[in-house]
Amino acid sequence: MTKVEPVLRAECPLTVRVKKDEMLARMTDHAGTLCAPQDVASSLQSAKFLNRKIPENGIAFTRSSEISRVLQWQQIALASEAVLAALHYYIAKGGVSRGAPAMCDESGAATPMVRSGPLHEARFREEYAADQGEQVLVQLTDGELEISTRPNRSFDESDRPFFERDWPAWLIGEVFDLDLKKTRDA
Repeated sequence: MTKVEPVLRAECPLTVRVKKDEMLARMTDHAGTLCAPQDVASSLQSAKFLNRKIPENGIAFTRSSEISRVLQWQQIALASEAVLAALHYYIAKGGVSRGAPAMCDESGAATPMVRSGPLHEARFREEYAADQGEQVLVQLTDGELEISTRPNRSFDESDRPFFERDWPAWLIGEVFDLDLKKTRDA
């Protein structure tokens, strides 16, 4: 039996429609831009539970044209667990806001500004500069997610262009102004 066959079950209680809505809500509410650290652990447990139920029960489909969607959402369920596992790992080792997720905290030093002024109910803890030097890695090994970290690779500025290094320069138009680039590098 392939790894795909246990996922595909014509008759089972798990459906793409119900699980899709559940996963989207969980990720939006607990792993989005504004993130409450206390909610990540329970969301991770829910994602783990779902990913244990899928091989046991499969995901229902009613016609063959739905099979690709079932497999897509099975992979999205696994990806959601991986994201939540990385967030939980980072929070558990003392991490605060990092990149996209802002960790909400009433005593946080940062307050987002909206058109009407500061949004105090969304105060968050600012990112630690030291955390910017490492990556959190998630790897699936024998059906279990393994979390680790590694230092970021250093970038050779003379190397050919690539997105992660050069996107800020594209955003401000610096790539088109050679004199501005020479001034910045001097």
